Amino acid sequence: PNISRVLLAIAASPLLSTSSRNNPCCDALSDISNIMIASDPWEILNFVDIDKQLASKLTDGHIRDILVRIDALHKLKTLKLTGCVNIVGHGLDPLRGSTILEQIDLSLVGQHEDPINNFYSGAKFSEAVVIPILDSIIEQNGSSMKQLQLSYRWRQCNRRQTLARFLSRYNRALDNRDIKCTTCNGQCAVFFVDLEGGDYLEGEDYGQQSITCYECTNTFCSDCEDPLFCDECQKFYCDACGYQGGEICGFCGDRSSYCNGCSGGKKCEHCGTYCCDSCGDLYNTCGACGKFRSR
Repeated sequence: PNISRVLLAIAASPLLSTSSRNNPCCDALSDISNIMIASDPWEILNFVDIDKQLASKLTDGHIRDILVRIDALHKLKTLKLTGCVNIVGHGLDPLRGSTILEQIDLSLVGQHEDPINNFYSGAKFSEAVVIPILDSIIEQNGSSMKQLQLSYRWRQCNRRQTLARFLSRYNRALDNRDIKCTTCNGQCAVFFVDLEGGDYLEGEDYGQQSITCYECTNTFCSDCEDPLFCDECQKFYCDACGYQGGEICGFCGDRSSYCNGCSGGKKCEHCGTYCCDSCGDLYNTCGACGKFRSR
């Protein structure tokens, strides 16, 4: 909702002014915010709507208070904790046992932000705190969970057996729900999360839901469509949501491995032919017109 910027600023008001705690206006603001909250369905809560500097100062207490105020357990379907690098995970406790929640994004970056270049080494997310909450959601009878986006630090920097065991449980929980392909209504494959690579320390796509689209959260069987992985934002998208206009490299003929919201490769300034990053590192002439191009 568009009002989220205002509500989150109100909920985090102690961050904005140290004197606000003793300001009688704060109670009035709280009353107003409660009225606003009651009038909104609050199916989506995305912290990208507030300033990054404010988001980075939010604590578990703020997150918990916001989730309680919006009755997230019974209303919230999508939660994206963009920029909330200061939370450990205790603030997510109001979601414990939710059967409404369909998508959680714990990547801490925006939808089309590169999690590698925007990686925040000081992020405090704790597997020991968050995974039990996630378990309570995916193992709940009637769970609606469709798509989980994990942080880059969990997937690539600090891989532990704790996460590997959770991913196995998540796979089983999804498979037990007999989720159908959006296109043909057939039963999808067992492995919703990419665990390829031998042991749990291998695989670029480790910890990703490889047949579920991040944008629409629809699931596809391999006979109908394989959601493609964007090399920049590191998310899977179906053709309709992310790869509908995929570019073809004028040198190698490969399709662009970037979603429509991310930038990758370059186009020739002379004829407009696309060149992928790999070929761009090898050639300084355009594969279509043969003219020199800027790198």
